[in-house]
Amino acid sequence: MLFGASARAWESIGRQGPRWAAEAARALSASWVAPEAVGLDVGVAWARRRDLPLLEARLRLARGLCAARSDARAGVRDLGLAQDLADGVGARLLSGRIRWLRCGAGIAERDELERATVELEGDEGWWARAALALADVLGEVEPGRALTLASGAHARFVSLGLVERQQEALAVMGRLSVLAGTS
Repeated sequence: MLFGASARAWESIGRQGPRWAAEAARALSASWVAPEAVGLDVGVAWARRRDLPLLEARLRLARGLCAARSDARAGVRDLGLAQDLADGVGARLLSGRIRWLRCGAGIAERDELERATVELEGDEGWWARAALALADVLGEVEPGRALTLASGAHARFVSLGLVERQQEALAVMGRLSVLAGTS
């Protein structure tokens, strides 16, 4: 509701860039709960015509996550193009977020998750999520390193006050402690 109001307010004063940024944010938040695409085609085309690669990447990210549930090929294509756009302009944090989200959608491999943790260093919340995902992937192969990553993620979740994420990290740490033989 607030994203829609924001988009309408920006549009009413003739500012299309912020309007589409609000729409990208709304769509990205909706992509976590809504399985259908939310009609971002116009925004993607608008950003592409005006050579706004970061806005286009954010819109493609949102559209790709929505589409990945109903049209896997379209979702993969949009997420790949979003990644290329962010990488092309050196947007390290956006690149890392896209990599992590692509991994979460089952589109990217472990090396992409490794790269995401490097790119997200400095963004506490996103880094912790990527590090915990990487710890989970590394568990069987490198339990010691995985435990270190999970512990770091837990510490950051604590500092951010994210209680549910703290519990998730503790569960991963418990499993990894057994694998690493430190329990």
